[in-house]
Amino acid sequence: MSETLPGGTTDSPPATSVEHALTPEPADVNPWSDAEQQLRQLVDDARIRAAGSHADWSDSIEDLFKQWSKTLDDLANKHGMHVDKLAGQRPDSGALPPGVLAEYRSAFTKDILQPLLDVSSRNRPPTDVAARFWKMVDALTALPDRFPENTRLLEPKELYDRRTEDSATIQLRKAAHRMLLSGSDFLHGSRVLLDKVLRREVRRRLPTSRVIPARHLAIYHLRQSLPDLLIEEHSAAQRQLFQLVGTLERLIGAWTNGVLVVERDVEPDAEARGSMVPWDAVPSPPQPESDAVKERDDTGKSAAPPATEDEEPSKEKDTPVPLFDVLHQQATSLQQGLEKLSALAVPPEPAESDPVGEVFASLDVDLRKGGTGLLATSKRPLLDQPRGVQLLASAQAKWDEWHREVDQRFRYYLGLMKLRDELVGLERRLVIRVGRATVEQVLMTFADMMQRFEAVGSDVGVRAAEARKEKSPPRLLQHLDKSGNQLVDFLQGIFHQLPGLVSSDQALSDPGRTEWDQLTRVAARLPELVTMHSLQEEDLAKESRRPIQIEVSSLVLDVIEPPLPDRLRRPAEQLRAAVRRVWTETEQVHHIVQYNIDAATDELKAFLEEKVEVKAAGRENQDPDEKPPLTVEETIDASSKLVTDGLSRASTTLAQLATTLHPAWTDFVKTVNAEFRQDWIDVHRRLHTADTAEEQWAGFRSQLERRFEKDLGRARVRWQIIAASVTRIATASRRRVASLIKIGQSAVGVLDSGDTGRFDTIDALSGVSTLQESLPLIYRRLFSFDPLDEASLLEGRSRDLVSVKQHFTRWKDSHQLGVLLVQAPLGSGRTSTMNVLQDTVFKDYEVARISLKERIYHPDEFAVLIATGLGYENPEITLEELEEDLIHSKRSQPPHVCFIDNMEHLVLRAAQGVNIIERVILFLSRTDRSMYWLGTVGSYTWQFLSKTAGKAVGFVDTYQLTPFDRDMIESLIINRHRRSGMTLQFVEPTDASALMRQRLKRAKTPEQLQSLLREDYFDRLWRASGQNVMLALFYWIRSAEFNEENSTLTVRSLAPLRFDYLNDLTLDHAFTLKAFFLHKTLSLADHSRIFTTSEADSTVILESLLNGYFIEEVPLAERKANGDYHVKKHAIYRLRPLILHPVTSFLQSKNIIY
Repeated sequence: MSETLPGGTTDSPPATSVEHALTPEPADVNPWSDAEQQLRQLVDDARIRAAGSHADWSDSIEDLFKQWSKTLDDLANKHGMHVDKLAGQRPDSGALPPGVLAEYRSAFTKDILQPLLDVSSRNRPPTDVAARFWKMVDALTALPDRFPENTRLLEPKELYDRRTEDSATIQLRKAAHRMLLSGSDFLHGSRVLLDKVLRREVRRRLPTSRVIPARHLAIYHLRQSLPDLLIEEHSAAQRQLFQLVGTLERLIGAWTNGVLVVERDVEPDAEARGSMVPWDAVPSPPQPESDAVKERDDTGKSAAPPATEDEEPSKEKDTPVPLFDVLHQQATSLQQGLEKLSALAVPPEPAESDPVGEVFASLDVDLRKGGTGLLATSKRPLLDQPRGVQLLASAQAKWDEWHREVDQRFRYYLGLMKLRDELVGLERRLVIRVGRATVEQVLMTFADMMQRFEAVGSDVGVRAAEARKEKSPPRLLQHLDKSGNQLVDFLQGIFHQLPGLVSSDQALSDPGRTEWDQLTRVAARLPELVTMHSLQEEDLAKESRRPIQIEVSSLVLDVIEPPLPDRLRRPAEQLRAAVRRVWTETEQVHHIVQYNIDAATDELKAFLEEKVEVKAAGRENQDPDEKPPLTVEETIDASSKLVTDGLSRASTTLAQLATTLHPAWTDFVKTVNAEFRQDWIDVHRRLHTADTAEEQWAGFRSQLERRFEKDLGRARVRWQIIAASVTRIATASRRRVASLIKIGQSAVGVLDSGDTGRFDTIDALSGVSTLQESLPLIYRRLFSFDPLDEASLLEGRSRDLVSVKQHFTRWKDSHQLGVLLVQAPLGSGRTSTMNVLQDTVFKDYEVARISLKERIYHPDEFAVLIATGLGYENPEITLEELEEDLIHSKRSQPPHVCFIDNMEHLVLRAAQGVNIIERVILFLSRTDRSMYWLGTVGSYTWQFLSKTAGKAVGFVDTYQLTPFDRDMIESLIINRHRRSGMTLQFVEPTDASALMRQRLKRAKTPEQLQSLLREDYFDRLWRASGQNVMLALFYWIRSAEFNEENSTLTVRSLAPLRFDYLNDLTLDHAFTLKAFFLHKTLSLADHSRIFTTSEADSTVILESLLNGYFIEEVPLAERKANGDYHVKKHAIYRLRPLILHPVTSFLQSKNIIY
């Protein structure tokens, strides 16, 4: 066996064994044979003792793991019985039966968690392993004490033989020693020869000896080397226990968290939910099918969606897993984990090497080399404490700390379950206490009143039958007087006491204060500080390991703030108000009863008086046409029916009033449950975080979430009430108005035909200003028809802004032409885009803005506009002079930018009508070194130029703005609307398609219904407005109804204006409209020149378009009261912005534009 010596040298023992090397020779040859025999016996005895101690250690570790295996088997068996019992309690519905979860959790705590905690606390695994290991180390430490300090032995001659595996240093030492031996042999031979020559007695040569530091070497190997080698076995055992206990801890942690989450999600039992309140004591009022209900059924809003062929009606998609199955899954997972955990309860695999054999082999080698030059004592230094023992002590502290954290986690779980039990109990007691003080007293009083009404009604029926039989109305009258007075006195006594009113004030004045005080006391009894580690921790050797220290008591007290009474004040006030409102409205029951009893008695009295008068007057004086008086039987029946119907209506009223308590009570109970549940959720979340920072963030997040959810819930409830009310009122009003209109039309003989569509459209277009003035101020500003200046309101142009910026950047880098014409249809937001470009992309540059508001007829006119915009002192300059000046100008830093809007005014579709724009484009191209030009032009204008001025258009770059699509129109409007802060509510269209009606029927929630209505509205809006942004805004504000008091905006069904009268236009009018698309604005002279018509003919065409509300003067002329629109000779006209899309569709249908 080879050995690595200090200094990096290696040596191997000779072929013969150590035992052979230490075998004593005859005394005359080896005088130290006894010492060699004694040393050999000491080494053999130490080897046997060390092997025995090591075996005892291995056996003890095996016993330890057997104990754990037995414990885990017992836990798995006990838990298995609970799982089987739980499986047998599963109902068909999958709902979690009341008490099953609590029973299972209690059994788990008693039979699993508590025994496990006892075992873990009594027998700490890391300490057990360490104690057994140190027992072995103590035994090994005592072995060197039996070795002598020094021992003289014979030096083996073969120790210095050459070996191929020797290092150069060892070979040199051996060679030097062999030279010494050779010299000694030579001297000894010479001495022997001399003795023979002189005939003297030949002197005998004594063998070479050495002094071995036996105890030093034994201490080094048995106290230092062997424990260091055995530490790995100790670490392996600790790691195995770490894996075992850590897996068990994760199993228990997963089960605890999972079960407590299930308990958090399970519906509270009947008592905790307030079902002990005797709602059944008051029968439910009858629910006749009202017209509104029938109407909703006809429209399909409330009807269930029909099942398709591939879908069963009774099945729903994405059915949630029943809570019982979730609980059973948690129990099954734990059971499987416990059963598999037994496989880990085995000692670690023994190492392939034998540390005891290795150490003693090294000791034998050192004993052979000891006392020679091959091994110096300094090479085997003795330490006060071996390095391995120091590391072991440090590691042991970590193992012990980790297991203490496991122990604290198990105790913490027990405390967590007790806290959950306390929360459930407090919630149940609070609901029952408040219910008995409020709702229960009202319901029981109503039940007594209804029973009294029923008894009185039955008694009246019996007495009426008797009176009818005896034909004695006075008898019935007498009974009614008596029973009526008694009943009224009974009601007055109730109204005097008002059961539940005083007690509800007492119970709800500071709601939940008693339970809150108990909860704070429970939280104060929780552990002050719990130290745990992450359940995912897999390495204790990490330097950054940081256990979690949670101040449980103070944390729970912090989490459950604000106090419960503050959180319950709103629902408590609502419940108290509901109780007061019920008693206030119950007064009408007294009136109903009193009125009907008085009416019945009056009926009987009137009959009796009439009977007396008839007898006195005689029947011969009776008018034959007069209706005969009621008979006795009819009078008795009518009086009886008055009383019984009145009592029945009183009972129905009480039943209806009782139902009005249900929402407030349900809200209170739900709030109580939500608050206790949220407290539990927050505590559960805060107490199960991975580290302190995360725990702090979780607490802050949970507080924000709970407050946000609380406010959101309140807002959602209020919004649903408002939305339902507004929808109901709007629907009823719309239907009523529609019916009245139809009635009126039928009365005067007016039919709803398309003949009035033109006038309705003109009236709508002429009333735009009035419509805008009727808007709320903020909405008037948000939905102004003026071009936008605010980038945040510009929708769908992000890519366009980036593209223009990239073109400008390439021009600055001299990689691009400096002229870019942005083309887009009229009314698609070109000016708004340019405004936003100026405020965003070019905000750091000097921008000159030139807007061509009328037609340019000479290039020098254009030059004057440009020079003025660029700030020339003398703007009266020709285009050639301006061009020359700009060509020789250097580009400034930052460079100048010039916007030119409405370049259509440089074009005229007539002879030589493109000369000006050709010259302007050449001017822009020649001067783009010192100036960046950005212009706008209509899409149809650029199409015309591409065909008529093809050479010129090659001098500039063009960019087509992204066309608006349906989603962009929706984003444009919704983004503006959000700024108003108004609640948005869409109304179902009356002319919805059959497919849309089917989709609306299948909407299961108000949110889904609103989503469908919103989608349908914007689909219609997109089809009606196209690229015309102003028309889309006009349709939106025209569909809107504002309720400023409730800050609500109701969007009615879209009613597009009718433009079918466009088909009545002649071709002359159609081509004139096309000319407006091409030129943007036209004057009378322009029209005459384009169409080569006389001024009179052009006047007729333009004036007819002006009267038809197709065009308008620029600036917009005020319409006169008499409606006299006439064309002015020098005026400029343009298409009305709101009709751009309808006119475009009309011209496209006639194949006039494409």
